[in-house]
Amino acid sequence: MSLRKSPRLTTRLLAANRQNAQNSTGPRTSAGKERSRWNALKHGRYTASDATRESMLALGEDPEGFERLYQELLSAYEPADALWAKQVEDLAKLYWRRGRLERARAGLVRRELDRLEQEREQRRKEIEEAVFAPTERRVLDVDVPRPQDAAAKLRQALSYGEVIREQVAQRNFTSRLAWIFGRYCGENQTWRTNLIRALMNRLARDNEYSNPPREDDYPKLVELLEEEIGNIRAAFEAAERESPQISSAERDARLAPLGESWDRLSRQEAALDRAIDRKTKILLSYLRFGRRPARQAEGKAEGLEDVGEAGLLKLAKETK
Repeated sequence: MSLRKSPRLTTRLLAANRQNAQNSTGPRTSAGKERSRWNALKHGRYTASDATRESMLALGEDPEGFERLYQELLSAYEPADALWAKQVEDLAKLYWRRGRLERARAGLVRRELDRLEQEREQRRKEIEEAVFAPTERRVLDVDVPRPQDAAAKLRQALSYGEVIREQVAQRNFTSRLAWIFGRYCGENQTWRTNLIRALMNRLARDNEYSNPPREDDYPKLVELLEEEIGNIRAAFEAAERESPQISSAERDARLAPLGESWDRLSRQEAALDRAIDRKTKILLSYLRFGRRPARQAEGKAEGLEDVGEAGLLKLAKETK
């Protein structure tokens, strides 16, 4: 028993409680109440039998399709009593759930393929955003984020290389120009990129201290820049030829996406296959006994009206 005293219900507290109750009454209209019935519905796997039709509609399925499947199985097995009619109904539900999982698996595959197309579109946008004119001097004064896609990164490096070449042609040497080249064009350091940065820094120091530049520094820098820009352009063109097309291997890999959802579906499908196989064996035993299942034991016919599914499965195994 709690030792805490209950609050005394005063007139003011009672009025506050009544006012608060008016703000949390839930849905009031018939349409709102109908929608709220299915707030907890996720996949409809364990819906009760009396709500089967409503759950199918909520999941976008056709209840008439399930009814046709059930009637076809009834015509195939022609159960003579309620026990065997129930077995046929269970088999129809198992097949329906199996088809539902197949649609879920197809949905996962479509989602992966859609994601692949989105990645392709994102790649195209990144390449477009990485293009700017060689005269766009302002890009040297800001830090532009690096793209994630390899082709877009090469296109950005090509744009920066052309801007830097334009500044070198105008004899505009600064230490930031060398830093920009190293960040965007010389990310993969080679002898050429390191030499270009060294020449830029030396020309920038000479420019800062008003020293006359060495006669061979400028033409050598121009030559190295032209070679590096040519290499970047060739690499970008090769990457661009590959990027618009999605390889068949990449597309096929998305047909079996890895992840918890895919693994869970596989386990559920395996469990349903076993249940369908078990139920089919039971109904085959029914057909084998001339649609009136019974077994002879010590000269007497023993009926199976009350044995349940475990007993029916046992009979199916014994009569193979």
